[in-house]
Amino acid sequence: MASSKSHRPNANSVLGRYPTPEKNVFLMMSFRDSVENLQIRKAIEKVLKQYALHPLRADDGFHDSDLWDNVQSFMEASSKGIAVFEQLRPKEQQSLF
Repeated sequence: MASSKSHRPNANSVLGRYPTPEKNVFLMMSFRDSVENLQIRKAIEKVLKQYALHPLRADDGFHDSDLWDNVQSFMEASSKGIAVFEQLRPKEQQSLF
């Protein structure tokens, strides 16, 4: 469970913007810039805000130059998480890269 202080300085930077970990929900989903992803994100944000929860994604702000460290900072500043696994393109159009 997240605490109001982290051993990671960059998580403390996230907590400076969103100081209540119990209300922070880390949203894990593709950074793909598509209409569908935006709709998914907006729908989740709308529901979370109804419960006074703060949806956070690792691309909401860069507190570390390394992507993984940035992801960890947002995870440590959150007490909950939502993972979105979507398949918006037909399999024949998907790529591993």
